[in-house]
Amino acid sequence: MQLRQCLIKSIGPAWFFGVLAVSLPIVGLAQSTPSGSDKPAFDVVSVKPGGSTFAGLVFDTPVTQTSQGFQYSKGRVTCNMPLMGFVMEAYSIPKTWQVSGPDWLNFEKFDFQATMPPETSKETVRQMLQTMLAERFGFKAHLEPKQMPVYGLVVSSGGPKLVEVQKPTGSSSASGAGYLNASGMTIQAIADMLSHIADRPVVDMTEIKGRYKIDLKWVPDADPVRVGGVTTDRGILRVLDEQLGLKLVARKMAIEILVIDHVEKTPTPN
Repeated sequence: MQLRQCLIKSIGPAWFFGVLAVSLPIVGLAQSTPSGSDKPAFDVVSVKPGGSTFAGLVFDTPVTQTSQGFQYSKGRVTCNMPLMGFVMEAYSIPKTWQVSGPDWLNFEKFDFQATMPPETSKETVRQMLQTMLAERFGFKAHLEPKQMPVYGLVVSSGGPKLVEVQKPTGSSSASGAGYLNASGMTIQAIADMLSHIADRPVVDMTEIKGRYKIDLKWVPDADPVRVGGVTTDRGILRVLDEQLGLKLVARKMAIEILVIDHVEKTPTPN
């Protein structure tokens, strides 16, 4: 069965279960996860229980332990985090609500280190993580549509305020507290970025093609977040209408999520 290759994009006006079905970034997943034998694998893997994110109570307040995310270097990758983080990294899933599985995935941490050839790309490493999950945790999953609230990115009543790049050679962007500058950015890419910082998925419903120059400024929020390796914040949502002629409208759609069919709590021995 061929692997799914769906990178944050709408599959268009196809109605599924009476609502629009939308694919979000769940990469490399077949309807039934293969055993891993036909995927790239690490040269050496060590994975073992590494504690819990819940450390206890202090004055009736839950205290959690700090996790270490995935650290990549030439020929080596390490982390100490709940298994949910492994799944999200392996399948390039940005939001936990895109995964349906047992609660312990969010709490039970694992120490992980693995080696591979120094020239291995991050995409290939993620395929190796998929193999590791299948072999060491018996991981199996499938994609399934789930009706949930989203935002539709639409054109405002006054029309779009966009400057098209006539001869795009690619795209570049820079952002920080209160600004986003980009060249050659598609409207789909804007929707993808907003999906990371809004309180629900953002679906491009503008039908606008082409690439555009984006120069947004706003009063920054006090709690910025990291998106695509750069810092941004939710203040951008307040200026979409005024500066781009776009706005977010509440909708309810069927979103494909990753449903875990089977996963073992204890990995096979190293």
